Amino acid sequence: RTQVSEETTVETLSDLNAVQIDAGYVIVDPIFRMEMNKKMLEWILTEESLRCQDIHGDTLEGELQSNDNIQYDILKIKSKLNEEGLDFHEGIVEACLKDIGEISHHRLILGDKKCKRYGALMIFQENDSPTFDDFILAWGRVMEIFFPEHCRPTGDITDELALLNKMTVTYEANSTTKTMGIKYVDEDQLPHTFQTRLKELFLIKKHWRLEELTPFLESVCPPKQRLDQTLIKHTRAITQRDNNGKAIRLYGPKF
Repeated sequence: RTQVSEETTVETLSDLNAVQIDAGYVIVDPIFRMEMNKKMLEWILTEESLRCQDIHGDTLEGELQSNDNIQYDILKIKSKLNEEGLDFHEGIVEACLKDIGEISHHRLILGDKKCKRYGALMIFQENDSPTFDDFILAWGRVMEIFFPEHCRPTGDITDELALLNKMTVTYEANSTTKTMGIKYVDEDQLPHTFQTRLKELFLIKKHWRLEELTPFLESVCPPKQRLDQTLIKHTRAITQRDNNGKAIRLYGPKF
């Protein structure tokens, strides 16, 4: 029998998006969170009354002028849910909203990075392996439809791809047409040991650059070992040249 501390148990439940209600915990389903957030984002986008006001009833002008700090009243959002017969515990509502922003004192501050990642998740919910070009077009449309202007990319949305490093991988979907694809990878669903996780990743894509593998393997790399050194033991490394003639090292399965 394994015993763990109360602190470890609470941290694990938090990682599972569990919400404490009275003496128990409820795990909030990701698909439920997605549908709830779509509804609440629609209100945030269209109803200025949800923006927070100070104790005198005046808009918090200083905070609202900052793109990163527009605040929304969670109690007002919950009230709108109640009006539609969706009388959920406040903890469940907040668990959903944490996907798209930070919460403090019943206020939601939308985070542009969180929103962009969440916009990508909306697409992957429908198709976890779109072509790269289709994904980029859909991502831009989703950000425009569901999210306030201050959360949208200011330039080419392709420049935002670094935000998705720990949840996506690009690959050659069709070698004949050289069509690139992008796949959603849920790290929580990957095996928890280095070698088994590595095998799973090679099923997604045969050859990886070190910087592509790092986000998915650094948490399971054996202690006191560098990832590149560990990969040498468990993979077959090859060197190729990119379109600019630069040599790049790729890691693939040994057999």
